[in-house]
Amino acid sequence: MLFISVAYSQNTDNAIKRSVQFLPLLIAPFFVSFYQFQFAKNFKKTAISVFIVANILFTIIITAIFLLNIHKTNLGLLHFLLDYDKFQLIVDRSIDNDLIFIHKAYFSMGFVICAIYCLREAIGFYHKNKNYFRIYSAIFLYFFFWLFYGFSFPNIIALTIGVTILLYYNLNRKNFVKTIGVFTLICVSLVVFKLNDTDVQRGFNFVKSTVDEQEYEVNDVRKEIYTSHLEVLESASITELVFGFGVGDPQDLLNEDYESRFLERNIINLLFFNEEFDHPYWFKNNVKVDNNVIDSPEGKQNTEILLEQNNDSIASHSISTNIDIPQSGTYTFSVFVKNDHSNSVILRLGDINQRATFDLEQGSVIKTLNVDAASIKKVNNDWYRCSIKVNLNTTNPLALIGMSNKNADYHYKSEGSGFYIWGAQLEQGHLTEYKKNGSELLQKAIDKQFNSHNNYLYMILTTGFVGLIAFLVFLIHLFRNAITEKSILKITFCTLLVLNFLTENTLSRQWGLLFFAFMLLVLFGKYKKRIVE
Repeated sequence: MLFISVAYSQNTDNAIKRSVQFLPLLIAPFFVSFYQFQFAKNFKKTAISVFIVANILFTIIITAIFLLNIHKTNLGLLHFLLDYDKFQLIVDRSIDNDLIFIHKAYFSMGFVICAIYCLREAIGFYHKNKNYFRIYSAIFLYFFFWLFYGFSFPNIIALTIGVTILLYYNLNRKNFVKTIGVFTLICVSLVVFKLNDTDVQRGFNFVKSTVDEQEYEVNDVRKEIYTSHLEVLESASITELVFGFGVGDPQDLLNEDYESRFLERNIINLLFFNEEFDHPYWFKNNVKVDNNVIDSPEGKQNTEILLEQNNDSIASHSISTNIDIPQSGTYTFSVFVKNDHSNSVILRLGDINQRATFDLEQGSVIKTLNVDAASIKKVNNDWYRCSIKVNLNTTNPLALIGMSNKNADYHYKSEGSGFYIWGAQLEQGHLTEYKKNGSELLQKAIDKQFNSHNNYLYMILTTGFVGLIAFLVFLIHLFRNAITEKSILKITFCTLLVLNFLTENTLSRQWGLLFFAFMLLVLFGKYKKRIVE
């Protein structure tokens, strides 16, 4: 169906490119289902062993790259052990991502297969060979660590299902209950620990927001992607719903809907994450940010506190971000602040000589430098809204919120002070009522041109419900084969596919396609039967 849809795709060039990329989807199932070629009996074990070694080497390489570049940051090793995303960020910045692809959702699929295979072998060697038992157990624990360190939700679930089924088939009831109890306790403890990870919070909040339709401070861009999917399908004709738009068109359709929805919002506030100052969007310079401390001017406990980091040297203390503005002209930068052992606040928009300093104790402007206007207005509960109006000649200015000492200095020695902060706004023209931007995720979808992040939705867009039904029939066939043979590796592989297809467009990435084709041939290929005399 994917190859046939090339004929009615509007974007012919992309359709041809995609069809070439999807060749493994045509070749691998053909070999498995129709071709009479049979692999040697020991091919499966050899292939999986090589696959395990390759995955171990992969982890060693990315770890080495990380360790060679960690000196470029001011953070200790423990900091990265607690947050995989920052580990990945260091590696991404240090290599060409086309050479070593480290998206955790993809490489951890292979880790699940490796872990389950090693656990199965360890159980098999328990009474036969203690040395092999220890080796396979150690490799299982190694991949178990990496899976929870990276923490891809579908793959953690697939690992849990695979381990449970494997233990159920190989242990008596008493040992099964004991072992699965310990395993569950370890997994739950690790999940609770990983809840401090921003990416894990993002996943949980995405699920919660889907159920209760509430807004969460940390959420997943898939929320915007799936909304665009639904809008594209709602505007589709009957023919397009049945047969799809063609393999070349889904990304164009999604990009158009992203742009259309963004323009419809008529956004005034040009700042993103304008209430989430702990987000990496804001660069921290000699300060730290603690969130959800006290009630904001709108009466919700969604403020943050900006605290100086103790530093013996004379330096600036601030958070900042570079902004893309539509054109040169007059802009107003504002933020709500409240005193907490820091009487002075600096607002800067543009270069270092375009700023103003405010006194939070007196509610006054202390000093201005090359700004058209500066104001401070008291709102409620001792909150102030500080603002500066600046004429900008650059299209990528720096918006900075900083601290100052009693002398209103830009650079000074830390005094351990801080203030509460909420609701930053950058707008064209004069100061207006504060409005949260709230379009960070949609802007990210536009900038990155995210794909469908769901293989089932992708099948509907490309080949319609006809293609989706054929796709589901194929998956059911694989599952039926796996369950009939009681093959733990096949069941785990099928579980990985079904779960990852819910959150990733796995078959649209080369790594996903190669993993799919390789495992399909190794696990579902035909093998020569041994002839016993």
